[in-house]
Order: sequence, then C-alpha cells, then structure tokens
Amino acid sequence: ISQKYRRSLSSSAQLLPNAHFQRIIERFPPCEFSCAYGSGVFRQIGYEGNGKEGSNEDAPLPMLDLILGVEDSEQWHGDNLRRNPGDYSWPLSWLPPSASKTIQETGGAHMLYHPYVDVDILPTEKKIESNTGLRTEQRQQIKYGVISMKHLQSDLLHWDTLFCAGRLHKPVVLINSNPMIEELLLKNHKAALTCALLMLPAVFTEEELFYTLAGLSYSGDPRFLLGAENSSKVENIVNANLEGFRAIY
Repeated sequence: ISQKYRRSLSSSAQLLPNAHFQRIIERFPPCEFSCAYGSGVFRQIGYEGNGKEGSNEDAPLPMLDLILGVEDSEQWHGDNLRRNPGDYSWPLSWLPPSASKTIQETGGAHMLYHPYVDVDILPTEKKIESNTGLRTEQRQQIKYGVISMKHLQSDLLHWDTLFCAGRLHKPVVLINSNPMIEELLLKNHKAALTCALLMLPAVFTEEELFYTLAGLSYSGDPRFLLGAENSSKVENIVNANLEGFRAIY
C-alpha cells in the first residue's frame, strides 16, 4: 500500500524534488509521520513559480508547511529543543519539554506550530531531478506543526478537529509514514468523498466534486468570512493540480 499511496500523491504540480523535503526532515529528531503541503509544495493558480501571488520563477520559495507526527511528544520536544532551540519562541525556549507537550496536546487542534524557521539545506547538484523541471534550493523557510500520533490517528478517523484531516484531503508530499497511517489516510479520503457526494446535486462535474472536496476544510473558516484569505483559493488549488486530485479520488 505504501508505494501505491505515494504514487497517488505525486503530481506534476509539485514544485520541488522529493530529496528537498527529505533533507529538511533530517534536521528533526525521528518522527513516525511527516508530510509537506500547501502553496510552497504544489503549484496554485495565481501563485506563479515560487508559490507567491504574482511572483516570478527566480524569487525565493515561500514558507514550506510541514506536519510532523510523533509517538512521544515530551521526548520529541526534549530532543528537538536540544537540536533546534532557535525554533522555539519564548517562553517555551527555556521551559522544560513537558510545557511544549502540554500546550500541544491541550490546544484546540492538538498541534504546536513553529513558524518562520530558516533551514539551511546541504548544497546539491542543480541537475537533481532536472527532467521533471523541479527547482532545487539551498535555503528554505518552513513552518512545522507537531502532533502526537494518537491525536493524528483520531482526527483522520473521527474528524475531531478536521485540522490535519482536512489538510490531508488534498494532495500532499508524503515524506515518511507507515502502513497503519496510510490505511487511515485512505479512510479519511473515503470519508471526504462520501461527504462531498452528499453535498452535491445528482448531476455534477469533476471540477465541482474536487472543489467540494478541497473546500471541506475551509468551511466556516473565519479568514474567508473576514476577507483575509483569497476567495478563489479552493479553485486555485484544484485547477492547478487536477492530476493530483484524480489520482487520489
């Protein structure tokens, strides 16, 4: 199932080679699950080249979004505090790892995010995966969210918050995983498809199906209600990555 699932998530809309994401994930302590998602990973309409609206191909890539699933949150944060102390803002940077675990596991989405983290990537040959037309970079700004495996599994199965599950309705780059999580990812996709079909009329187009699927996680999002998010975001995500949605659904 692993190879099949990874192939279903691959897409020509991907902006960077898989080796880029693997090099980034190596800076962290080992985790049981990791994926990259968003406009820094897949091409979107209106976000040209580097994922930023109206930008050009030579501009730096935007912030890369990551989800990391860990078995023991306190131990993982302890290891990460020693390895990457600059990732933690005050006061978590000087509190024991139990504080990071508490904030992570008692928060609304059961996640702890670290934004605006600058990552140096080891230099690589510029020709890496050149046949795919993918860019290579030596420096990347990332935002990563840490979630315990028990909360990730529950959200995928029960949509407790739809925070991770909703992001994983859409194409992502799966960096590392295991068969049990991939089974839950497939169940999450099936649940999303069932929900979308119940929301659609008896006759609909392929694009309408994908718009509904991609829009599930944005339903009720206050950013859209306040005009703080692009009102065409769902269409932009789908129209630039139809291949990815077809592969999954």
